[in-house]
Amino acid sequence: MKQYLFILTISVLALTLRLSNIQGVGLIFWDEANYLNEAKYLRGTGGQPLSLAKPTYSALVAVSQKLFGETDYAGQLVSAFMGAVTIPVIFFLTKQLFSRKIAILASLLFALIPLHIIFSRLTLSDTTALFFLTLAILLSNLFKSPKMSLLSGFIAGLAYTSNLKLIFMPFLFIFLFRNNLKTLVIWLISFIATLFLWEIPHLISHSFPSYFFQLLTLANDGATIGLTDLSFYPYVIITYLSWPIIILATASLFFKRSKNTVFLLFWILLFTIPLFFNIQKAPRLISFLPIPVSILAALALNYVLEKKIFKEIFLKVIIILLIISPATISILKNINLHSGQKNLNLSFTQPKSQKIITTQLPVTKFYLPNFDIVEFPNNDLNSLRKLFDNGYHYLVVDNQAYASFKDTELLRRIESDLEPIKTFDDNAKANAQFFLEHAQVRKATLIQMLTLQEELNQKRGKYLKIYNLGDFF
Repeated sequence: MKQYLFILTISVLALTLRLSNIQGVGLIFWDEANYLNEAKYLRGTGGQPLSLAKPTYSALVAVSQKLFGETDYAGQLVSAFMGAVTIPVIFFLTKQLFSRKIAILASLLFALIPLHIIFSRLTLSDTTALFFLTLAILLSNLFKSPKMSLLSGFIAGLAYTSNLKLIFMPFLFIFLFRNNLKTLVIWLISFIATLFLWEIPHLISHSFPSYFFQLLTLANDGATIGLTDLSFYPYVIITYLSWPIIILATASLFFKRSKNTVFLLFWILLFTIPLFFNIQKAPRLISFLPIPVSILAALALNYVLEKKIFKEIFLKVIIILLIISPATISILKNINLHSGQKNLNLSFTQPKSQKIITTQLPVTKFYLPNFDIVEFPNNDLNSLRKLFDNGYHYLVVDNQAYASFKDTELLRRIESDLEPIKTFDDNAKANAQFFLEHAQVRKATLIQMLTLQEELNQKRGKYLKIYNLGDFF
């Protein structure tokens, strides 16, 4: 009974951290607005046809909209809830792999990993896909039977239709079922059949692109990083996952290895090697690492806590607090991040007369649905002039617009020549974890990107700015 009280407490803590100030965050990335619009489409209330190849997540967001309204945080509620309910799944998986004590430690470490908290507070599909993936692994490992493999395959299908970056996921289950061909075949059939479920609505209505067409066109799309600067990978992993947890997980590699630790290592490699060899281009792929990393870190932490020198309970508490303190600082910082786009309706109140140019088209359109809005024509002065002549007199700019690094000469010129008519706090884009998400690291080294981010924070400030282009032309 005591163990379940621990897990309940950790789950409540996790949910609290993921929901704190959730209504004040706003939309940060363009794909967040697209998920919300896809959810509206599924509910038949407008929006846009399915096109992101992650329909299960969009469907869950649609359920959230039905329950809580078409707010900008409807998708964030899904991510936060799925992130929190992952805690008991980790507990039972780790308990089955190792022990109850290690399971409790792994659950606590996972609950406090900054990367997972960040994605649990955004309208992005990563935490939802990770929940389904971990649940499918738990069922496969706990009940190695043909019947249970049907359910595991179905849930794994939900994971993949929540996030197509899980394209290498089947190899995890091939590893699990490597000695049972019949169970593996049943799992694969169930997994593939689940993917076809989202093809049926397309075949009936043809009102959105074929799901498999979306997979083919988007499977390797994303924020490109490649091999331009290898320092990007350790920086992102250490920054996103918390360095004490990384050190503990690394230390566990020097312990005597079991088939379970080998499986966790295989899990980690499956989502890191594709980045190094440029098979996958999305740095967000590492969002599937917190669970195996947390479990390995818990192994090492348990080893430390069992030493005689840490026999006293208060020493154990101090060690745990030291381990989680860097993560806590990052968590408190991220809880207060928000998007300035959320405040645009304070400045724009006349849809018929105020035409807008923006550097974040889907997000701006979400907050100003009745306005005539177009995307900023990057480094194309002639196109910008034509837009101005057609009545588009207002320009909305945030720091994310500069993540392309070198393609911002015109934007810099405008911001240098003009004074904004309105500014809103927009500290989310000032955070390195958000700034680098869609950064063009191929065009610069990591140091150059971080220097640019710091320069923007100091010179431009952590603001969303609105300009009247009449003063420019």
